[in-house]
Amino acid sequence: EETSADPVGNSTANAGLRGAESAGQGTMASGTGAHSTSEAAVYPGLMEYLAGYIKKSVEVLKNPKQLIPTLVLGAVWMVLSIAGSFFQRLPLPLSVLSFLTYAQGGMYGGLLAAAGGIMGKVVIAAFLNAMIVPVFSGQKPFAGVAGGISGLFKGAAAKGAKEVSPLIKGVGAALILYGFMNSRQSLQEAMVGIVGVIMLLKNIGTKGGFMTGLLFSAAQTFSRGKIPSRITVDRSLSGLTIGFALAVGLSALPFRPCVWVGLVLLVIGIIFGFFGKDGSDPASGKGPSGRSGGKSAFSKKKIKTGPGTDR
Repeated sequence: EETSADPVGNSTANAGLRGAESAGQGTMASGTGAHSTSEAAVYPGLMEYLAGYIKKSVEVLKNPKQLIPTLVLGAVWMVLSIAGSFFQRLPLPLSVLSFLTYAQGGMYGGLLAAAGGIMGKVVIAAFLNAMIVPVFSGQKPFAGVAGGISGLFKGAAAKGAKEVSPLIKGVGAALILYGFMNSRQSLQEAMVGIVGVIMLLKNIGTKGGFMTGLLFSAAQTFSRGKIPSRITVDRSLSGLTIGFALAVGLSALPFRPCVWVGLVLLVIGIIFGFFGKDGSDPASGKGPSGRSGGKSAFSKKKIKTGPGTDR
């Protein structure tokens, strides 16, 4: 259990989990089947979840040492900005540093690009804090990333248009977000996409984190209390990860296709979600026709659900 401040959102999820456990509502579903009532306790709603996340982020101000990585990053951005006014083209060492820190994000392209750049720099700063701050408390900052790689392939495994829908929508959403944060869609500002991949892999591997909580909370808010299955969230996270990785590759092209490709995939994913048919989903035990695929207890009788019981 992590106790240090975590800008990626694990501390918020862990705080909610501890509250759920103390209330006797069980623990979070491990990810193989449908949702459980404990997930509703951990992620009560979108606005409440975001408010809790912001509160946790503000608490970091009480510990000035945890602000050091962000302050150093801000100083680097300032130095690189000043250097850019003296050099038409930055020297190689400064250019590499600019790439690694996403220093040019939002500096070109107008107001919308500036807004995207601010969002991208928040992501970079959150990533830097999440990787550096845990080191001082003896934690492993990249814990879960390796597991996230195997989880990525599991999340991408889907049969049937309806099951693949969250995966496609995730890819489309990531391409659009990348196009917003990297308006020029240049390799010089591609670090925000690379960071997005790493953060999402960690979310998948730890089955927690900011994006996991955001998806559960948003789904519960907009579906009036209905919680998506764990496999649906995993597929969405896998789609987002694949989308950011694809966006970095597309940045090498001489034109800017990310937003348009993302919009097309998002529409396709929505259509599949509404009109597609289910395939055989190992998490649900159903075959292509929607009937039970084996002689399990679920095919013989109804299972009563209650607090702390998977539905």
